[in-house]
Formats: sequence, C-alpha cells, structure tokens
Amino acid sequence: MITCPCCGSVVATPTQEIIATACGFSPMEKRLFSAVWRGCGHAVPVERIFDVMWADHPSGGPDNESKYRSLQFHVFKVRQKLFGTMYRIEFVGQGDGYRLTIRDQSQSQRAAA
Repeated sequence: MITCPCCGSVVATPTQEIIATACGFSPMEKRLFSAVWRGCGHAVPVERIFDVMWADHPSGGPDNESKYRSLQFHVFKVRQKLFGTMYRIEFVGQGDGYRLTIRDQSQSQRAAA
C-alpha cells in the first residue's frame, strides 16, 4: 500500500483513473494520459496518441496540423496538472513521441515545495 501522490488516498497502486480524477483532467487530457500510460515508460509515437485522442471522432479528427497544435496544448495542460506529483510526460524526440516517467516520491515532494 502506498499513498497516492495526487489525492493522498492509501491505495495498492494508483491507477490512471485515480490520477486523472485527482488531477482534474478534461476528457481529452484523460485520453492523452491514457495513451502515454499504456506505453509503460516507453515512447508512444505521436500517431498512436492521435489515434487515442480522436478515437471517437467519425473522420479520425482534424487535419494533422490541428492535431499537433491540440496535442501540444493538452500536453502543456496535463504537465501543469501533474506538477508536484511523481508523474511526468516527457517529449522523447521527433518521431519518437512522448512517454510517462515516474519519479521517486521524495523527489516529487521536493519539487512541489
């Protein structure tokens, strides 16, 4: 059992649902977080993130330029909401995408102070 770094509840392991709820993610932010969560610390290609973010859109979402702008905006918002927790979304590189990293809780608490 550990204390969830987002909500302070005692849980076996925080799930992406607990983190998304505690951080107040919007529906699109939840989709983005879900996509990088599924990468298990490995880079998730931007195209795969797009597929998750616009999965329920009948035509697959807007044009690629609009998708990139939206992705950058939502990554910014998710990073803000994750600030002070042990979770971070990192840009891995052009063509590689983004990944979720988990820091030691003591580092997270120092970052929030």
